[in-house]
Amino acid sequence: MSENFPTQRRRRILDRVRANGAVKVAQLAEEFGVSHMTVRRDLDRLVKDGELHKVHGGALLQESASAEEPGFQRKSTLQLPQKAAIARAAAQMVEPGMSISLTSGTTTYEVARLLRAVPASRL
Repeated sequence: MSENFPTQRRRRILDRVRANGAVKVAQLAEEFGVSHMTVRRDLDRLVKDGELHKVHGGALLQESASAEEPGFQRKSTLQLPQKAAIARAAAQMVEPGMSISLTSGTTTYEVARLLRAVPASRL
């Protein structure tokens, strides 16, 4: 069976890893009817999204959330309404000419995006 849609293929890879704890590149390539490089690119994407941990010849399920934070990409898709509300409230507190400091994170990234609309200073 050929899996032509990367998103569907990655979803099935994740399902397989969750069920078995690990996957092998060669087995996935054969099962999905794609090249080893295609499977490796899929695994790279899942690693970037914080879903998997790549090992030689395959991948393992990422450690539990208590042991390791999900990646920025993955976290940036979670709790969007709450992040937007926090960002709006924080940006409304900033006045032109103020100096502020932000830490890193997906919520503060949303704050920073809204702060671009605040003028640097009043003329």
